[in-house]
Amino acid sequence: MKRRFIKINKLVVGGAIVAAISLVASVSFFAPKVSMAAVTADINSDGKVDVIDLSILLSNYAKTAAQSSNPAADVNASGIIDITDLSILLTNFGHASNSLTITGVTNGATVSGSAASLGASTGGAAVAKVELYLDGALLRTEAAAPYCFGSELGAACGPWDSTAVANGTHSVFAKSYDAGNVLLATAATVTFTVNNSSGGGTGDPAGTGSGTHYYVDAATGNDASAGTSSGTAWKTIAKINGRTFAAGDVVHMNGTFSGTIDDNGNGTSNAPILYTGTGSLGGKAGLTGITLSASQNIIFRNLDLSNPGTMAIRTPYNGGGLVQYIKFDAVKVHDSKIGVYIGGTNHKDITFTNSDITNITEDGILLDDPAGDRFSYIGGYIRNTGQVRPGDGHGVHGVYSSGGTSHLYAGISFSNNLNGDALSLRRGGMNVRDCTFTGPNEEHIGFYNEDEAGGVNEYTGSPSTGLVTRIYRNKFNGGILWHGDNNDAGINNPGNSWDIFNNTFNGTNVALYSTQSSYYTKYIRNNVFVGGNLQTPTMASGKTLIIDHNGFSGLTAKGTNALTSSPALDGSMNVTAAAYVNAGVAAISPATTLSGTYPGAPLGYVGAAPDIGATER
Repeated sequence: MKRRFIKINKLVVGGAIVAAISLVASVSFFAPKVSMAAVTADINSDGKVDVIDLSILLSNYAKTAAQSSNPAADVNASGIIDITDLSILLTNFGHASNSLTITGVTNGATVSGSAASLGASTGGAAVAKVELYLDGALLRTEAAAPYCFGSELGAACGPWDSTAVANGTHSVFAKSYDAGNVLLATAATVTFTVNNSSGGGTGDPAGTGSGTHYYVDAATGNDASAGTSSGTAWKTIAKINGRTFAAGDVVHMNGTFSGTIDDNGNGTSNAPILYTGTGSLGGKAGLTGITLSASQNIIFRNLDLSNPGTMAIRTPYNGGGLVQYIKFDAVKVHDSKIGVYIGGTNHKDITFTNSDITNITEDGILLDDPAGDRFSYIGGYIRNTGQVRPGDGHGVHGVYSSGGTSHLYAGISFSNNLNGDALSLRRGGMNVRDCTFTGPNEEHIGFYNEDEAGGVNEYTGSPSTGLVTRIYRNKFNGGILWHGDNNDAGINNPGNSWDIFNNTFNGTNVALYSTQSSYYTKYIRNNVFVGGNLQTPTMASGKTLIIDHNGFSGLTAKGTNALTSSPALDGSMNVTAAAYVNAGVAAISPATTLSGTYPGAPLGYVGAAPDIGATER
């Protein structure tokens, strides 16, 4: 181990002498330590942070990024090269190259069904976590190898289910970090094409799985029959629960049933078990609910679930076995006390697509404190929830997102959550994008921190520090976006941050002024504010608040590079004013940069620069 000492007595900045600056940094490092060209503070992109980078930063000190000879000297993307950038550089001084590569798919490849074993491979310094990105959005954070976009098979990555995304062009990349949350490496982006038009494989819309096909008909079936053809269909849910299905099996359900589907065998990533329905309830099969305590690689499709007085879909609280890689597609959950309840640490990688939750007495979705990581709800709506506040008076929500991290809420229409938040967030590392929030809700989004001391989630063991919550490309009509104070064992300074960008706020109170909010570095860029209010805190020591390239109409403009002309919102809250086109900035924060093609990439844009607001034209 070596120690380097850097002493700077004078800085020469644009011909002027800045005296009395004496910065002594003692940097311990093992070589090699940090990253490829993408390492934090590697200004000249040579794969290491050294005296050349320091010289570039000092020669541009106190300049704006636009005025500088190298905009990369603005390390934290704040718009000005200052002491914070210098501090970051000194923290990373001496870091050398560390490798990170995407495995399982190559540039230009075409994949379908269960694609190759998509993951990331590291080399070099000790890695504490790897962030995996799909189409520019954080998909999940892995604390230990293997670092997989899909399933894990022991020490290796299993196949990735390509049917979880639309046909077309997609991209993946990854970032690795050390125990101090210093960026080690960024893997080069790999772009490929998904083509599932031929059907077959995981999530085949036609339900033509590779195993045995079983049939259940509520009107014409007979439990004494074989159940292996539509003419010999079973009649009841009891017959389903009396059999252990094998990987690739398909259960075709027709009609409306009384009863709950339980654990009935495990699929694999290549061959999940599929339950698919038809019937008179909007073309779906009806049943009371689904209860899972030890199931893996299962798909539920085209089902209507209603369980008055209790939970429609549930896993046990802080118990049961492994419940993982469960997908609900085109499912409607309604008229229940709680719509979806996830309660256990090992209940993770659960995804809803194109599904609807409505008319729920309490929480539409409840991810309890011990719930696992990587819950996703993509498309559909969550509305008319939180209808009755319980006897103890606590709030009930469209989504109560307490347990786990790296969750994704995308493309959802939220409305009419009457006794709580449409989306109640409790931990860092969340992604909320492409959603629409309309009232009445007590709050559209409410955040009450539960990330505890120690930097590790007390239930899952996942990192609870160094997490970025991204709220972007959403439309808010009225209501409140509120960053509140701590809840449960949450601490003031968990070391997390928020990126709020490319949203449209129409008459919304964006209230970020609580004491706890002051401990979260925030980057607020490319948003439209029409009426309402933007309230921000006095930041705690060492924390950053950047408000930049936003549009303000009907309220006082804040921050830098603000537009003050009308965005001319149409009836769908789309920005139509030409002044807002190409008027944004791509560098949102050190953790988020817009690129690629929109809408194919959630973090993409078209044109010379991003537009301001939720609409990218």
